[in-house]
Amino acid sequence: LNSGGATQESSVGGKARGLAHMTGLGLAVPPFFVVTADALSRHFDDNCRAHERRLQGAFAAGDDTGLEQHGMALQQAVRDLPLQPAFEEELHQAVIDLDVDTGSLFAVRSSAIGEDSSAASFAGQHISVLYVAIADLPAAIKEVWSSAYAVSALRYRAQKNLVLDDIRIAVVVQEMIDADVAGVLFTADPQSGHRETSVVTAAYGCGEG
Repeated sequence: LNSGGATQESSVGGKARGLAHMTGLGLAVPPFFVVTADALSRHFDDNCRAHERRLQGAFAAGDDTGLEQHGMALQQAVRDLPLQPAFEEELHQAVIDLDVDTGSLFAVRSSAIGEDSSAASFAGQHISVLYVAIADLPAAIKEVWSSAYAVSALRYRAQKNLVLDDIRIAVVVQEMIDADVAGVLFTADPQSGHRETSVVTAAYGCGEG
């Protein structure tokens, strides 16, 4: 999916859908493409699936020690497994299609399905990898994928009574902006919930604190 393309939140997540919507409105959105959510399940091999089954068992049993152990093992398995050659080719072509400078850097961002809803918000649970060179995109994508199984994200799922067998995480690959200031606009007061008040929080740099 390239910038401005048609989106389905069930395959690209809310963050990517929002970026495409803003692009369609003519706003100045840095060029991007999306690795759709089904790519992660295609990446899994038998070893990943075995770790996933153990993790699901620990999650269902409320075994926090097992949750941590098997979650970390699955994260490492996702990182260690090479990308499939066909996916590597698609990724290479997607970068070419962005038509950015060869020396451009990228932000590689999570866009999990349902990560922000009225019932739950995974803000800060799934990672973004910033200032990524083209050659490092495969490792960064796998890092974002693996963050879906971070212990903090798994515990949050348990706290919110969310099931574990529907984890689907898309990845936004977007040209990196070397920002002077970065921030967030809340269209409702985050403390009171009042929609008559908008709040901007900002920090110097790219918003990493």
